[in-house]
Amino acid sequence: MTQFDHALCALMAKKPIYLIGHSVGPFQNPRVNALANFVFDRVDSLVLRESVSLDLMKRDGVTSSKVASGVDTAFLVRAREVENPSHNLLYWQGIIDGRKTIAITVRELAPFDKRLGVTQKEYEAAFGRVINAMIAEGYQVVAFSTCTGIDSYAKR
Repeated sequence: MTQFDHALCALMAKKPIYLIGHSVGPFQNPRVNALANFVFDRVDSLVLRESVSLDLMKRDGVTSSKVASGVDTAFLVRAREVENPSHNLLYWQGIIDGRKTIAITVRELAPFDKRLGVTQKEYEAAFGRVINAMIAEGYQVVAFSTCTGIDSYAKR
C-alpha cells in the first residue's frame, strides 16, 4: 500500500482529485518518482502547505504544474458554538480562555525526518526550546493529539 493508493483509485473512477494542505517528498526512488509524476500530472490541484515540498519536487524532477501554495488545513477550521458542550470541551475552553495559549501537537517525526534532515532527538530538543521560549513570554502551552491516525504515515 502506498500513499498514492486513494488517488489512483479516484483516477480509475474518473473522479476529480484535489490534494489540499499536503506536504510531499522526498522523491529518492525512481519508482516512487514515476508514480508521483503519474498522479500529480493528473490531479486537478495539489495545494502544498509549505515550500520545502515544491523545492523537493523541482530538485527530483517531479511535475509541479498543478501545484498551488496554501496552508495547513487546520488553519481553515472555523470555531463554532456547541449546543450541549461536553465536560471536556468546557474544561479546555476554560483553560484556554484563562491565558494567552499556544496549542501544539507533537508526533514521531518519521517519515519526515529524512526530508527535513533532522533526527527525532533534534526535533524533540527544538520543540522543547520553542515551548520554553513561549512559556518565558507568558504563554501557556497545551499539547493536543494530532488528527492523523497513528497508522496513517508510512515509516519508510
